[in-house]
Amino acid sequence: MNTAEHLTTFPAIAIFLAGLAFFFHGLDGVKESLKSMAGRSLRQRIERFTSTGALAALWGFILGALAQSSTAASFIVTGFVSSRLLTLRRALTMIAWANLGTVVLPFIASFDIRTAIAMILGVGGLLATFRAGREFLLPAWRGLFMLGLLMLGLQFLKDATSGIPDEPWFRQFAQTLGDSLVFGFVVGIASRLVIQSTSAIVVIVVTFVNSGILTDSQAAMMVHGAGVGVGATVLLMGRSSHGLPRQLAYFQAIINSAAGAILALEVLTTKLTGMPSLMDLIRNTITSDSSRMLAIVYVVQQSLCVGIAELCGGRWTQWLNRLSPPTDAQNLATPMYIDQGAGVDSTSFLDMIAREQARIVERLPDILDCVRSDGERTMAECNHMAESCKSLGAEIHHALRELSQTRLDRQDAEQLLALDIKQRAVDQLVTEVAHFARASLDERRTSETGSDSDGNALLFGMTEGLHLVLSQLVECDRSRVPSDVSMLLMIVSDRGDLMEQLRADIAASTSHGARPGLQYTLALFERAMWLVGKAVPAAANGNDGIGGADGMGGVDGTDSPDDTDGTDGPGGTDSTLNDPTNQTPATSNSLQHT
Repeated sequence: MNTAEHLTTFPAIAIFLAGLAFFFHGLDGVKESLKSMAGRSLRQRIERFTSTGALAALWGFILGALAQSSTAASFIVTGFVSSRLLTLRRALTMIAWANLGTVVLPFIASFDIRTAIAMILGVGGLLATFRAGREFLLPAWRGLFMLGLLMLGLQFLKDATSGIPDEPWFRQFAQTLGDSLVFGFVVGIASRLVIQSTSAIVVIVVTFVNSGILTDSQAAMMVHGAGVGVGATVLLMGRSSHGLPRQLAYFQAIINSAAGAILALEVLTTKLTGMPSLMDLIRNTITSDSSRMLAIVYVVQQSLCVGIAELCGGRWTQWLNRLSPPTDAQNLATPMYIDQGAGVDSTSFLDMIAREQARIVERLPDILDCVRSDGERTMAECNHMAESCKSLGAEIHHALRELSQTRLDRQDAEQLLALDIKQRAVDQLVTEVAHFARASLDERRTSETGSDSDGNALLFGMTEGLHLVLSQLVECDRSRVPSDVSMLLMIVSDRGDLMEQLRADIAASTSHGARPGLQYTLALFERAMWLVGKAVPAAANGNDGIGGADGMGGVDGTDSPDDTDGTDGPGGTDSTLNDPTNQTPATSNSLQHT
């Protein structure tokens, strides 16, 4: 792509907006692809690649050298952390050294990454389109394409602003301010906000110095201001994030702003006191070439970032947790027990898996917070909670699959099967509750334009009823008190008359102009109630068998909401479900039906 031709064809503002769009869309795509790949095996590989601080530093340096933008490197590492592919401690090391990796460009100013971007986009896009290789590689190809899109966005941002130094108004402005050091610092901050690469700014500054627009001291101040601008840029782009991603943004902002501010203070101090400055030291001992001098200043600044990061060491985690505590959803998505299960016996590991399942069950009522009258969470927060439940559920399935490949005695094998059945039911319950919350919220918003009091009353009753049942499920999972279990089983099993009455009420209100979407909401409510019944016995009986009040399957032989013939639903009346010697076929049938 020829920059000059491109800028004469399209307005710079259009290129700048396109660059922003490509950057953010590519960033989201990289994160989603990483989440799709975030299995235990991949995380274990990345843990091996970054098992030591030196390896993490090396990969961080390589990432910075390739991306040529500490901002891009920061957001890529954030994607790793958000997908649980990288620990926070190793991520901090990678980000710190990615800053140092960006020094490659000022030394090789002729280096052009457009060809590399085109290659990444072409290879990744073609592999994703034609689904090359095995199915599990598809997220990797999509992620590669999105990475190219992210880098293309950064290149567009650079191209859109590359002509600013040649503009007459800019040259006039620079000459008006004379040799003001503050001007260089402020321009450095502003430049970094629009040009998403400090190394590219250094290259531009060199042209300013060679053309006589800036003095060496002003140029150094502009480089130091760009360091502070990195912090402002990362915080602005990550302002909508919370928890761990925002912690990484704070870390990047702190180390870059501190390094830039320290060196800027050094320039001001030496000018006021007449002491030799860093630029004087470089000029007298290494080189007098302006471009090389600024490149060395940039290396010193990025090295100072690494020094600040390493100096504080393990205290960063404590400080960042205070600045931006991890959200409930992020804590939930991170396994607390099964990641510590290496080397333990199978019985203990199964117990760890059961504890992870209990964490998901405990969060089920919270997914309804956004539609309850006294709820404190937004729809977005409830969606994040549901996604975290699914992420932890995927970790549980991976753990169960790995354990199933080992030699187990009969009792452990039965418990593993029971946990797998329960997890499948809980996974579906999470999905149905999230769908119910979304449908209820949509219906409630629709009601704001009308006056359907009957429909609103039905929504309120279903929401509060489901929340009560889910809260009771949590209590049963904790206490396993038989009376509580029996009460919940009775509630979720004896629902035929209740459902018929609700359908009649909705049909009557619909005939008077109510929203037909209530029928869909009721179907989700009924499905969720049935799935609660699937999870109750496993929660109550624990290791005592496959689960179910009367064997494997549903609740007192009730049918699925999708199967009303009373003969072959989950549970049903098949006597084999009550036969302890014939539970595996019943289990298979139930899972297929579910």
